[in-house]
Amino acid sequence: MDFTYDEVPCGLLTLSTKGIITDVNNTFAAMVGFSREKIIGRSMREFLTRPSHIYFQTFFAPMVSIYEKVEEFHLTLLSKSERRIPVLVNAAAGRSGVRCAVLQMSSREAYETEILHAKQDAEKILRDKDAAFVQLQQVMVEFEQKRRELTALNAELQEMTVTDPLTGIRNRRFAEQRLRRLLQAAEESGVPFSVLLLDIDHFKLVNDQFGHQTGDDVLKELGQFLTETVRGEDVVARLGGEEFLILLGSAEGESALAAAQRIVGQAAARRWKTVAVTISAGVASFQKGDTIKNIFSRADEALYQAKANGRNRAEASF
Repeated sequence: MDFTYDEVPCGLLTLSTKGIITDVNNTFAAMVGFSREKIIGRSMREFLTRPSHIYFQTFFAPMVSIYEKVEEFHLTLLSKSERRIPVLVNAAAGRSGVRCAVLQMSSREAYETEILHAKQDAEKILRDKDAAFVQLQQVMVEFEQKRRELTALNAELQEMTVTDPLTGIRNRRFAEQRLRRLLQAAEESGVPFSVLLLDIDHFKLVNDQFGHQTGDDVLKELGQFLTETVRGEDVVARLGGEEFLILLGSAEGESALAAAQRIVGQAAARRWKTVAVTISAGVASFQKGDTIKNIFSRADEALYQAKANGRNRAEASF
């Protein structure tokens, strides 16, 4: 499904490490009954019941700090009108803060309740020797339909947690999950890979001169261009702002740098539909003992060197 940040059917918000809300979508604002302006800058605990506040501080924050993610965490929001709203929260830590997806439990509970009722109806019919077999079949068909709807809902929610809402490509969370698997495969089997960090040159000038909507359109077009340029097995993700990442499987050293130079060159020669921009790239190939942090750090250093050397180029740190 093609949703924008404010149209997704669940609340989205970003928290700082101190629990301050730094961004929020309209769905979450509607849940709690405040405008986005009244929410941003306030502590998350101001929108929780006291038991959930304690639960948040005692379990949620430490789990995010240790594991960098939380899945299906139950909290109760407190709206402007003092209404209590049970929710289910999925969260992942990233550079820009803790990104949270918030789903009202009523949506999920409605499906589960219907499934339970359908199952109970089926059991009752089985106990009744005189019940019509056709009726049993109908109840089982309804049960299966509701089960599939719940499965589809969970799949959509999972997809939203790994997709960048602006560009529609993968997000930091997905990229870091895939990077962990690549690191494990490289350590165990010696399968090489490389990380490419890419950044739009002088992107602030695009926003200042043409406006943020045009800037967003440029980000979308770049995401599409990168996806079309790499191989099917490679991963393209937006890390945030104007920074993108590509994970090149089975590529290292000079071949990875050549791939980055090719992408940079094609971007410079491209006939952009929005505003013509160039990009810079930093390349880091896997080294024995690498972690996510240090391979990112080397790629970031190479990107900084590309910027320092005049932009519209690729540099490597092997």
